[in-house]
Amino acid sequence: MKLSVRKHDIEVSEPQRLVSGSINLVSCQFSFDESWDGYGKTAVFASFGGVWAVPLVADEAIIPWEALEAGRRLRIGVYGVKGSTRLPTVYTEPLFVETGAEEGKESGEPTQSKWMQLMAAIESGLLKGEAGYTPVKGKDYFTEADIAEIVQAVGGMASAPQGAVMYTAQSLNASQRLQARVNIGAASKEDINTAISNAFGAVSAAFEEMDEVIG
Repeated sequence: MKLSVRKHDIEVSEPQRLVSGSINLVSCQFSFDESWDGYGKTAVFASFGGVWAVPLVADEAIIPWEALEAGRRLRIGVYGVKGSTRLPTVYTEPLFVETGAEEGKESGEPTQSKWMQLMAAIESGLLKGEAGYTPVKGKDYFTEADIAEIVQAVGGMASAPQGAVMYTAQSLNASQRLQARVNIGAASKEDINTAISNAFGAVSAAFEEMDEVIG
């Protein structure tokens, strides 16, 4: 990456892609105008995670890997010291740091679930019941393959066996419900008619009382 410095101003003249995880890789080469003659120069790399100062050697510095934090924006500046005089630049426009590939862990067999670990222990004979009894597959436990086979077999029973009782819900009107109660012996017609008459009588009496109050 190349940067041009004109007294307090600094800009990136030749950008370079910034990727996190890059170590001793990204070099910054600075060019200065005559106002920087005689100054000892230091590059400053500022990010959200901190600020890193790197002395320039032959007007060049390596960006510290810590400053290349994934997803952050890096700003670069320079300051110079000559005797009691200190000359700083402003910072560059923020430079985005892309996410680099991480080392990660070596791939291996996935850890079995607790259920599968128990099944393996039973089948290997490591796990036994009381008094040394070893659970028997198909009697004391079923594997996932056994369960899948059972579910498939049950799902294949498309038709009901002969003699099976089929039930279909029905909607009955008042007359049909009355007849159904009579058919199953829940109440006789006489009992039901009496109950209906009593109900109508109570309703009529209530209306008569209301007429008297209103009248």
